[in-house]
Amino acid sequence: EGQLVHEGDLLGYTGKTGNAANLPAHEDHLHFEARTEPHPGLGLGGRVSPLEWFKSCPLHVAVVVP
Repeated sequence: EGQLVHEGDLLGYTGKTGNAANLPAHEDHLHFEARTEPHPGLGLGGRVSPLEWFKSCPLHVAVVVP
């Protein structure tokens, strides 16, 4: 909470953690959500998809980190 994020800042990596541990490699992804509560628990409550703010994915091309 309160962290300032600038364009070009690294937000995370794709990979196989949590619920994604058993996914095939072609489904690696970065989970990205905005929280409206500090500790929302399980389920979707207290979370908002960033698409609700951006209205479309702000990425025009895939971002690949070597």
